[in-house]
Amino acid sequence: MNRNFVPERRAGNSGDSIWSPLSRIQRSLWFSYKLYPHARGTHNISFCARIFGELDLARLHRVLNVLRLKHPMLCVRFIDAFGEPKQTIEWGAEIAVSRRDVRGVGSDALEDILRDDWCKPFDLDVAPLVRVVVYDCAEEEAVIQIICDHLVFDGWSMWRLIAELGSMYEADVGSIEAVPSNSIAKKPAYFEYVEWQERWLKSSESRRQLEYWREALTEEFPPLDLPKEAASNVDLSDRGIVRVTIDRNLTSALNELARVTGSSMYVVLLTGYFALLHRLTGQERVAVGTIMPGRGRRKWADVVGTFVNQVVLRSVLTAEMDVAALLQQVRRLARQSMINQEYPFAELVERLNPSRASSLQPYCQTLFAMQNSRGEDGLAELIGGESGAASVPWGGLRLTSFGRTPMGAGRGPKIELFVTAIPVDDEISCFFDYASEMFDQATIERWSQYWVNVLQEMVGDGRRQIVRIPLQPDAERHRVLVEWNATAADYPQDTCVHELFEAQAERTPDAVAVVHEERRLSYAELNTQANRLAHHLRKLGVKPDDRVAICI
Repeated sequence: MNRNFVPERRAGNSGDSIWSPLSRIQRSLWFSYKLYPHARGTHNISFCARIFGELDLARLHRVLNVLRLKHPMLCVRFIDAFGEPKQTIEWGAEIAVSRRDVRGVGSDALEDILRDDWCKPFDLDVAPLVRVVVYDCAEEEAVIQIICDHLVFDGWSMWRLIAELGSMYEADVGSIEAVPSNSIAKKPAYFEYVEWQERWLKSSESRRQLEYWREALTEEFPPLDLPKEAASNVDLSDRGIVRVTIDRNLTSALNELARVTGSSMYVVLLTGYFALLHRLTGQERVAVGTIMPGRGRRKWADVVGTFVNQVVLRSVLTAEMDVAALLQQVRRLARQSMINQEYPFAELVERLNPSRASSLQPYCQTLFAMQNSRGEDGLAELIGGESGAASVPWGGLRLTSFGRTPMGAGRGPKIELFVTAIPVDDEISCFFDYASEMFDQATIERWSQYWVNVLQEMVGDGRRQIVRIPLQPDAERHRVLVEWNATAADYPQDTCVHELFEAQAERTPDAVAVVHEERRLSYAELNTQANRLAHHLRKLGVKPDDRVAICI
């Protein structure tokens, strides 16, 4: 390895290091790890794609370790200083590239391997908190996965790094001289951001935003009560993902709706999501969290680090509300949230201290985000494509989609449902990330189609009441209302119902006849209980044709 990768002035011992506090989102993650050690790894960010061509691992290694000098957060580490977390840059910590032979491994098994590597927790006090794995699938075909802890940087930063890595790999940048001298600052830019944030939290603007959120979140909203296959206290860290695509025709119509209403595509999609949640739950008060980029100031636009911040939008949907009214309400909520997005969500929760069940995320149980990828070098084409469907140049090689979203992040242990919408060319790829122990895949697939149907109805009639928007497509509605109700059957006209039941009990005594909550009765058990009740009524003097009230 070329010694030029680490300047001698940066290779000193920890006594030469600059120690910085953590930003508020970093602190939130750090203390989450302390409270829920099993959550480490669930917040990892992963970029994953198929790569075609002859990948030179030695070159990739060289380039990665020049890139880390341009962006110091790639070699950050954390310590617990008597209960207070600190971070520093370990300039000598190289990013390793590991290689695994997966030739002959099936697609499902490979997905499991990738997910295991993705969610493997980092040792936070050992830099770097970034790893790169290349999985050899065939001659000149591999899968590359780049993983980091969300403490290090966010998804926007990952897109920037992937684009830069491709350019530097193609140019075979391999020495520190290729890095502009001002890129290796004495104090990393992200550390400057942390200092700025601490000063900002003492400002009048910070106090104003705090008061806005205090007023906006004062009213008690009930937890979102989505239909579930399991109780709400299950482990939410096991995730599943369902993909749905908004085709170009509907995307074009939604863009037109946004234009004529003075909205954005984000507001239109979020309005449809509020409408869907209202219809699924029947609740008039619905809260949705959304992710803001947190880079409102130009100074931080190109800095690699963790900046994103969560805000909460609360909608009140009445029985008479139509599409236009809800769209106007959500547009106003989104605008106010963007104006007040800089106040750290974790700090807000600490100050307002909302009452909630320990198993629930504060203020909301679902998130919605619209992610605009940076799109350098055509990388946006990787998003949302089926495996191998899109091919983009990268570093003199070719990248294609692996089949899932190329960049994912663990959602932590307390989010039931997280919807991400990503514009790609003339379509929108959407991902429903759900707690797989709480919902089954078929349910989420159905809901995702309901959402698309709601959006379709929104562009058709802005004056249509939300409660009258059909969730089901025509084909599904016909299947439920007509086909599944076609239950007519021939039966003996000279036999009573109780005699038909007894005959069925003789044929299938062990089959389940009735289910109530957790209790099940077979035909034999139900017949026995019915006979016991009949004998009891006869002892009480009940005769044929007498009316008897029964409490079930």
